[in-house]
Amino acid sequence: MSLLTKEQIFAAKDIQTEDVDLTKWWGGSVRLKSLTGHGRDNFEQKCVNRRKGKDNMDLRGLKVALLALTIVDTDGKLMFTEKELHALNNKAAAPINLLFEKAQEMNGLGEDIVKELEGNSESALNE
Repeated sequence: MSLLTKEQIFAAKDIQTEDVDLTKWWGGSVRLKSLTGHGRDNFEQKCVNRRKGKDNMDLRGLKVALLALTIVDTDGKLMFTEKELHALNNKAAAPINLLFEKAQEMNGLGEDIVKELEGNSESALNE
């Protein structure tokens, strides 16, 4: 196996997209993209910021926060802004949950990430 150069790493087409059929609810499909390193950092920071005390975390709005970082238009540009998260969160729970689960899968985010972030924020609070 050969080692990659910096140029090869930067040139790699590593951001994936997947269309999710939501015809049943919204009459069409929604395109999700994989997170960049920066996008994942933003999502993880949102998780840490929502920590409430030692034993709980306020998870409200985290699903749409992830979707805002992963739903893109046909040009690959993010569709939603921070200001639109409340409106997106007022849509039906079933399609939001379906999109969230697909975004989690695409980006390697499972329940373990919340536990990991809770632990990291606990460590940060004690430093």
